Amino acid sequence: MFRLKIKPTDLWKAKSVPTVYHLYGSFGSYLNGSVYWIARKANSVLVVAFDLSGNGQREILLPTGVSNDLNLRFLNGSLCLADSDDSHVNICSLNRCGVEDSWSKLFSVEISVSLKVFQPIAFSRSQNAERFDVRAYTESMLKLSFDVNEEQEKELNEEQEKDKK
Repeated sequence: MFRLKIKPTDLWKAKSVPTVYHLYGSFGSYLNGSVYWIARKANSVLVVAFDLSGNGQREILLPTGVSNDLNLRFLNGSLCLADSDDSHVNICSLNRCGVEDSWSKLFSVEISVSLKVFQPIAFSRSQNAERFDVRAYTESMLKLSFDVNEEQEKELNEEQEKDKK
C-alpha cells in the first residue's frame, strides 16, 4: 500500500498494491504521471512504476548483466539506469516501457576512484547531443563529473560546480 497526497484538496489517498516489493532507496523518480523505483520482488530486481492516476503498477525488467549498485534518473524525458561497479559507470536508457529487452546502453565510462557509493546528481547533454555529463558523489562525498566523449572523470570543486549551473 502507498499513500498519495492529492492536490488541490491536500487529501491523502491510499492505494493498495497486490504484490510485495522491497524498494531500494528512500525516494522514487517521477516522470509522466508515474513514480519509478528500483525494487526487489522475490529473488529478482526490477523497476516498478506506480501510476499515480490510479491505474496500478507495472514492472520493467532490468537489462542483463547489471550490478546491484543501481540508480534511476531521467535524461531528456527518458528513464535512465545508472549501473556502477569498481571500475565502470554504465548508463542505459529505456526505449519503450513494457517491451522486454528495451534498454539501450548510452555510454560506459572507466573510473579510477572507488564508487562504493555512487549517487548520480544529474545527467546533462549539450546542445550538439554528443556530450554527456554525469555528476556523482563518491563514498567520501567527492563530487565527480564524467565526460563521456573524453572518457574520463574529474573532481569538481565549488567554483566548477557554480560554472556548470
